[in-house]
Amino acid sequence: MKYHVVEKTKEGLAGRGVKPRSAADTEIFTPFNTVLAILLGSGHYLERVGLDVYGEIEQEVLEFEARNNTELHKGAIYFNAGILHLSAGNFDRALYYWIKAENEDIALGHRTQDILRSEIFQKNFWRNVKGFVEGELAHENRLLNVFTGADFEFQKLEQQLNAMDHHDLVGFLINLFRRFSYESLESNKASHLLYYQLVGGYAFIFEASLKGHLARRGIQHQQTLGAILRNDLGRARVGDISAVAAGISRAYPCGNTPDYNLVLPRLLFDIDGENNSLALMTKVLHLVTITRNQVAHDIDTTNRIYSDIPMCQRLIRLMLGAHLFDEYL
Repeated sequence: MKYHVVEKTKEGLAGRGVKPRSAADTEIFTPFNTVLAILLGSGHYLERVGLDVYGEIEQEVLEFEARNNTELHKGAIYFNAGILHLSAGNFDRALYYWIKAENEDIALGHRTQDILRSEIFQKNFWRNVKGFVEGELAHENRLLNVFTGADFEFQKLEQQLNAMDHHDLVGFLINLFRRFSYESLESNKASHLLYYQLVGGYAFIFEASLKGHLARRGIQHQQTLGAILRNDLGRARVGDISAVAAGISRAYPCGNTPDYNLVLPRLLFDIDGENNSLALMTKVLHLVTITRNQVAHDIDTTNRIYSDIPMCQRLIRLMLGAHLFDEYL
């Protein structure tokens, strides 16, 4: 199979000759795309076979380009390489190849192409992780019901993600890939560090996406999450978050790691018991703010979340759910 696909690709390259890249180049990779569909449809976990075939095809294509001082349109094979990596659990590599596919489409003249919002991307991506996300947020369904008035619906999260700026969406997907792949990790020094950094990653992306949301609404905002919470959310649709935040900040003061270690369990307990949507949103935003401030600057092994994976997972779930706040801010 591998020999047949590579030889057919070589024949396609030889017949193409030297000319500008075009959408017609995709036809050269029909043998690979056909085999890919068979491998992924077999249900026998043959992604590694597909990646092996892809590796040889990519080498042949790049050598052809260098030898003839020309460029092919490689969007299709890069996108399919991403699908193979996703199916094999290589989430970062999958995203890497999808962005390469997007750049290929841009080079072809599709300036408005955003592959992460395309139907084919979302079909393949969410097929792998939608169930995981739904399961995670099911743990927080009572809280989501308080601030949205309804049970969690995956479509709502998709709508918020599709409204994100491109670079924020890339960061969000990277974090989601990693959280999904960490699910089977046991507790040790390596997994503690990975989860600690991932909590920071979620806090950074939440802050960036909140700034993007405010900018799209034409609201000038401060540069830090804490300053935004204190000053820029006075006219939120849910109510005056900034006014409520002043009291919550005094009730849950946090200036250093010992403060955070004391405040965190109390704040989480109060979040779980909160039934007012305005107070709940503000407490969650305060939680994200103090967490971001604690993990942003260094790796502090005395921080209580450093060796507590279930606590890290809880914080990540809350920050994931907090993306649903946008329509209320």
